[in-house]
Amino acid sequence: MMSRRRPPTLDLSQPAFNLSAVHEGSMEVEPVCAARCEPMSCIREHLFIGSWRDIEEPETLRAAGITHVLNVAKEVDPAHHDGLEGFCSMHIPLVDEHRENIVQHLECACTFIEAARNEGGRVLVHCRRGISRSPAIVVGYLMRQDGLEFDEAVSFVKQRRLCTSLNIAFREFLMAYETPTVKEAQQHQRAHSHTFDDEDGAHPTPGTSDGGHSEGAGHQPSQLAMPEARSP
Repeated sequence: MMSRRRPPTLDLSQPAFNLSAVHEGSMEVEPVCAARCEPMSCIREHLFIGSWRDIEEPETLRAAGITHVLNVAKEVDPAHHDGLEGFCSMHIPLVDEHRENIVQHLECACTFIEAARNEGGRVLVHCRRGISRSPAIVVGYLMRQDGLEFDEAVSFVKQRRLCTSLNIAFREFLMAYETPTVKEAQQHQRAHSHTFDDEDGAHPTPGTSDGGHSEGAGHQPSQLAMPEARSP
């Protein structure tokens, strides 16, 4: 008779599996140490992606000009990070699995990010390792705000954070979200005659092969109810 093994308690300091291969549809899974989480990556001038390790170093966040922290990992309890005092923070408890419809959380996430941007702040979006959940939120943000198509947004993020690997469910939800969202954002952009410089100095527009975007000309989300944000 086979005995059932109790699932292990989550320990963020222990080695974790690299789900990148699974997320891309491969049958191979390579182990990787959680301690090797990449440091936070600058995606846009006001927007960064990182892991739980980045919030362990608040002085580094301040040095980078981070003013807002968006935690999108259910298992990373913000109550355990006293060092985030002085930052405006929000917790959207996502799980990295196929049942999680990430699109239903984009309204709150985009509103939080845009509020920080309008205040001249910078946002760190993080999950456990900064590989799937936080990049997926940022991809959705670029689609919604800048009118990027899904593939363009993923390419744009991946060029700036090489470990990016959205799970299959997130990819499917975001691709389904693409058509109405991108069309609306692009129509909004065409209604404005001016564009703003990209922080990299280029002036790409949605539809370019490098996943370019037009700064500040995206669709503004409507003000719906949001998870409570913690102010400093």
